[in-house]
Amino acid sequence: MLQDIDLSKMFTTQKISDNQIIIKSGASFFDATPLEILLIQDKDEMFLSDNKSTIKYMNKLYELSASDVKKCISSLIKAYSLKMRGGEIICPVSSVEKLPENILELIQCSTQMANMFIFFDKPE
Repeated sequence: MLQDIDLSKMFTTQKISDNQIIIKSGASFFDATPLEILLIQDKDEMFLSDNKSTIKYMNKLYELSASDVKKCISSLIKAYSLKMRGGEIICPVSSVEKLPENILELIQCSTQMANMFIFFDKPE
């Protein structure tokens, strides 16, 4: 299925393996660290992953074990109907046609998580 997907008009992509593609969306965090997005085919399941890049970035700014931070993360994951697995944001892809929408959802969720200081004190 992945071989039939052409994202070249929207994003720069790089094939990592037969079942993984890196999508370079141009999205980045405040420190210019790019938001890494992977499109992964695992048997019959296709999903997007941030490859833990959001949590790695957030770890520099927030006390991730704090209950208010955990609650914010959980609320955002739920609001976007995504999943968190071992620090990785996962967005199921139900069809190729929905892929651009799914990429946008992942980007929006990730950037809101990274910028949640708007709800707290801005990090220095």
